[in-house]
Amino acid sequence: ARHLFHEMSVHIKPNRQTFGKLIETAAKGGKQREALMWFKEMEAHRFMPNVVTYTALIDAAAKAGDLDAADSWRCEMVKRSIAPNRLSYGCLLDAAARQGDMNRAQQ
Repeated sequence: ARHLFHEMSVHIKPNRQTFGKLIETAAKGGKQREALMWFKEMEAHRFMPNVVTYTALIDAAAKAGDLDAADSWRCEMVKRSIAPNRLSYGCLLDAAARQGDMNRAQQ
């Protein structure tokens, strides 16, 4: 993905949606570290994350079985006055289920 990003950047200036797609793609592949790398790259380009960005980060953490990281992303988005949506909460429930922590899922 990084190679394609650099190739694309020569012809097209990346925007928030570009980075959002890169984060989503990493999340779908269960690549939490790659999703985080793209998030940092997005911030370095001074694009503000939105609910889609944070939901993708929560999903990446969920697929990695990292409930603490998933919840941390939820907390960060709330701190930035971005309300989680149904998909955000669905990803958090997925993270809890993967850890077998249904008590935490019910909170």
